[in-house]
Amino acid sequence: SEGGLDLPPLGAITALRIVGRNQELPLLPTKRHFTLGSSPQPEVDLSVSSLAGATAATREHVSKLHVTLQRRANRLWVVDQTSTNGTFVGDRRETAFDLAAGQSFRVGDITLLALDEALRTLRPSLQWVLGLEAHAAVDEALQVVASGTPLLLLGPTGCGQRALAEAVHRTSARSGHPFVAIQPPLATLPEQLAVLAHASHGTAFLDLSLVDGPSARFVAELFGPTYRIRPIIAAPEIDLAGVRLGRERLPRLRVIGIPSLSHRAAEVPRLFDILFRRAGSKHSVADLGTASVAGLCARDWPNNLHDIELAAPRLLALLDHGKNVTAAAESLGMSRQALSKWIARLRVSLE
Repeated sequence: SEGGLDLPPLGAITALRIVGRNQELPLLPTKRHFTLGSSPQPEVDLSVSSLAGATAATREHVSKLHVTLQRRANRLWVVDQTSTNGTFVGDRRETAFDLAAGQSFRVGDITLLALDEALRTLRPSLQWVLGLEAHAAVDEALQVVASGTPLLLLGPTGCGQRALAEAVHRTSARSGHPFVAIQPPLATLPEQLAVLAHASHGTAFLDLSLVDGPSARFVAELFGPTYRIRPIIAAPEIDLAGVRLGRERLPRLRVIGIPSLSHRAAEVPRLFDILFRRAGSKHSVADLGTASVAGLCARDWPNNLHDIELAAPRLLALLDHGKNVTAAAESLGMSRQALSKWIARLRVSLE
């Protein structure tokens, strides 16, 4: 149980993800026994030699039959088969150990992360916030999320912190309990405690860039045992979190660092295309033209992903109406003049 709660366990492991690579090894839920090694023999279910990008040196560090895996309820019992280079959990060499979803182990040079369906579902939400190709950071974040501990989402505003917190809640053992985004103003103490009571046994999201100075009692109860809440805190910098929450609480927080969009400029076209697909459109941002796409990549997006999410419907309206500003503006419920000014600021070509 998590924090003394009678929460359901993590789900059955359905895949092993190669940490830092965009590759998963599926584990059929109907199968109870698996073997893993470098040999491509038929009886070996998970052949490391077939891994994308695996070098000869990597394969040499993995024995032909390195470990066996056996299902035990929702977990896997992993047994090293007297491998040459060993099997490690953290820095410890182990001969046999229990593995739950969200935990990892290493064979040779390859670290494998166990995933259940909930964690596999969460991965795209983490990629949206951390980077579409930031596989190592996303895999690390999955382990942090699965720990069930309080989280600190550390990064600039507008990077999808609340949406990520909601996704974490939906895929956690607390999903049957409330998700509460704490909104300012936090007025009287009874009102503050009522908010916490509503979030009891669930997840509370607190954005420190929006909430000015929560009271010491509120913070103590948020992190205390009374309401058994999992706090997910968003802050632009660690010092602000220390001041608002108390520096003594920082060691309890597992940190997920979130980059600004300025560090992901090359991904801007793909981010727009993802939003277009979510809207059910077959358009691509490339349909705006090379110069427009270059301008979007070079643009400063001060509110990060929030700006992208606001811009996407307008760009899509332009594409839907063949770059006819009047028709696009009408479909958006805004004036032609306002849309024209916005297009000029983005340096989108209408040719």
